[in-house]
Amino acid sequence: MTEINYIKENIRFIRQYASLSQADFAALLKVTTPQLWTFEKRGTPPKRVVLERLSKISGISIDKLESEIITTQMLDDCKKKNYETKEDADIANLILQDSGESISLSQIAQELNILAELIKKIDSKNNYVKILEKKSKFRDDNIQN
Repeated sequence: MTEINYIKENIRFIRQYASLSQADFAALLKVTTPQLWTFEKRGTPPKRVVLERLSKISGISIDKLESEIITTQMLDDCKKKNYETKEDADIANLILQDSGESISLSQIAQELNILAELIKKIDSKNNYVKILEKKSKFRDDNIQN
Protein backbone atom coordinates (compact mmCIF):
# COMPACT_ATOMS: atom_id res chain seq x y z
CA MET A 1 0.00 0.00 0.00
CA THR A 2 1.38 3.38 -1.03
CA GLU A 3 1.56 6.08 1.64
CA ILE A 4 -0.11 9.35 0.65
CA ASN A 5 2.11 12.43 0.56
CA TYR A 6 -0.47 14.85 1.95
CA ILE A 7 1.69 17.95 1.62
CA LYS A 8 2.39 17.24 -2.05
CA GLU A 9 -1.30 16.68 -2.82
CA ASN A 10 -2.50 19.61 -0.72
CA ILE A 11 -0.10 22.17 -2.16
CA ARG A 12 -1.15 21.24 -5.68
CA PHE A 13 -4.85 21.14 -4.72
CA ILE A 14 -4.81 24.58 -3.04
CA ARG A 15 -2.97 26.10 -6.02
CA GLN A 16 -5.43 24.57 -8.48
CA TYR A 17 -8.40 25.57 -6.32
CA ALA A 18 -7.15 29.16 -6.55
CA SER A 19 -6.58 28.84 -10.33
CA LEU A 20 -3.01 30.06 -9.95
CA SER A 21 0.01 29.20 -12.03
CA GLN A 22 3.00 27.66 -10.31
CA ALA A 23 4.86 30.96 -10.69
CA ASP A 24 2.07 32.97 -9.08
CA PHE A 25 1.58 30.51 -6.23
CA ALA A 26 5.34 30.30 -5.67
CA ALA A 27 5.40 34.09 -5.33
CA LEU A 28 2.68 33.91 -2.67
CA LEU A 29 4.59 31.26 -0.74
CA LYS A 30 7.83 33.23 -1.20
CA VAL A 31 9.63 30.35 -2.91
CA THR A 32 10.94 29.89 -6.43
CA THR A 33 8.89 28.18 -9.12
CA PRO A 34 11.36 25.26 -9.26
CA GLN A 35 11.01 24.82 -5.48
CA LEU A 36 7.22 24.71 -5.80
CA TRP A 37 7.58 22.19 -8.63
CA THR A 38 9.63 19.91 -6.35
CA PHE A 39 6.96 20.16 -3.63
CA GLU A 40 4.18 19.28 -6.08
CA LYS A 41 5.85 16.75 -8.37
CA ARG A 42 8.54 15.08 -6.30
CA GLY A 43 6.88 15.46 -2.92
CA THR A 44 9.92 17.19 -1.46
CA PRO A 45 8.80 18.52 1.91
CA PRO A 46 8.88 22.32 2.15
CA LYS A 47 10.59 24.11 5.01
CA ARG A 48 8.49 24.91 8.06
CA VAL A 49 8.28 28.60 7.13
CA VAL A 50 6.67 27.65 3.80
CA LEU A 51 4.14 25.44 5.58
CA GLU A 52 3.39 28.29 7.97
CA ARG A 53 2.82 30.65 5.03
CA LEU A 54 0.60 28.08 3.26
CA SER A 55 -1.37 27.62 6.47
CA LYS A 56 -1.83 31.36 6.92
CA ILE A 57 -3.02 32.01 3.39
CA SER A 58 -5.21 28.95 3.06
CA GLY A 59 -6.65 28.99 6.57
CA ILE A 60 -5.83 25.29 6.97
CA SER A 61 -3.71 24.26 9.96
CA ILE A 62 -0.28 22.77 9.36
CA ASP A 63 -1.43 19.59 11.11
CA LYS A 64 -4.24 19.16 8.60
CA LEU A 65 -1.96 20.04 5.67
CA GLU A 66 0.37 17.22 6.79
CA SER A 67 -2.23 14.62 7.70
CA GLU A 68 -5.41 15.04 5.63
CA ILE A 69 -6.46 15.52 2.05
CA ILE A 70 -7.78 19.09 1.82
CA THR A 71 -11.21 19.37 0.24
CA THR A 72 -13.05 22.12 -1.59
CA GLN A 73 -15.46 22.33 1.34
CA MET A 74 -12.60 22.95 3.77
CA LEU A 75 -11.29 25.80 1.62
CA ASP A 76 -14.78 27.21 1.11
CA ASP A 77 -15.24 27.25 4.89
CA CYS A 78 -11.97 29.15 5.24
CA LYS A 79 -13.40 32.02 3.19
CA LYS A 80 -15.29 33.00 6.34
CA LYS A 81 -12.24 32.90 8.62
CA ASN A 82 -10.97 36.01 10.42
CA TYR A 83 -7.30 36.70 9.66
CA GLU A 84 -4.75 38.27 12.00
CA THR A 85 -3.60 40.96 9.59
CA LYS A 86 -5.05 42.70 6.57
CA GLU A 87 -2.20 41.30 4.45
CA ASP A 88 -3.13 37.74 5.41
CA ALA A 89 -6.79 38.43 4.63
CA ASP A 90 -5.93 39.98 1.25
CA ILE A 91 -3.71 37.07 0.25
CA ALA A 92 -6.28 34.54 1.42
CA ASN A 93 -8.97 36.34 -0.55
CA LEU A 94 -6.82 36.09 -3.67
CA ILE A 95 -6.49 32.35 -3.18
CA LEU A 96 -9.98 31.62 -1.95
CA GLN A 97 -11.86 33.74 -4.46
CA ASP A 98 -14.18 32.15 -6.97
CA SER A 99 -11.95 30.37 -9.43
CA GLY A 100 -13.69 31.89 -12.48
CA GLU A 101 -11.51 35.00 -12.27
CA SER A 102 -7.91 34.97 -13.42
CA ILE A 103 -5.22 36.84 -11.45
CA SER A 104 -1.69 37.60 -12.47
CA LEU A 105 0.34 37.73 -9.30
CA SER A 106 3.45 37.99 -11.42
CA GLN A 107 2.27 41.42 -12.54
CA ILE A 108 1.56 42.45 -8.96
CA ALA A 109 4.98 41.18 -7.90
CA GLN A 110 6.59 43.15 -10.73
CA GLU A 111 4.85 46.35 -9.62
CA LEU A 112 5.88 45.73 -6.01
CA ASN A 113 9.49 45.28 -7.14
CA ILE A 114 9.30 48.61 -8.98
CA LEU A 115 7.94 50.28 -5.84
CA ALA A 116 10.69 48.70 -3.76
CA GLU A 117 13.32 50.08 -6.14
CA LEU A 118 11.77 53.54 -5.91
CA ILE A 119 11.83 53.34 -2.13
CA LYS A 120 15.50 52.34 -2.23
CA LYS A 121 16.26 55.36 -4.45
CA ILE A 122 14.38 57.68 -2.09
CA ASP A 123 16.23 56.21 0.90
CA SER A 124 19.51 56.61 -0.94
CA LYS A 125 18.76 60.29 -1.70
CA ASN A 126 17.71 60.87 1.92
CA ASN A 127 20.98 59.34 3.11
CA TYR A 128 22.90 61.56 0.69
CA VAL A 129 21.10 64.65 2.04
CA LYS A 130 21.91 63.59 5.61
CA ILE A 131 25.58 63.21 4.71
CA LEU A 132 25.60 66.67 3.14
CA GLU A 133 23.91 68.12 6.21
CA LYS A 134 26.51 66.49 8.49
CA LYS A 135 29.36 67.84 6.32
CA SER A 136 27.83 71.28 6.39
CA LYS A 137 27.38 71.18 10.19
CA PHE A 138 30.95 69.92 10.62
CA ARG A 139 32.26 72.74 8.38
CA ASP A 140 30.17 75.33 10.29
CA ASP A 141 31.39 74.01 13.64
CA ASN A 142 35.01 74.17 12.49
CA ILE A 143 34.63 77.71 11.13
CA GLN A 144 33.15 78.91 14.45
CA ASN A 145 36.01 77.36 16.44
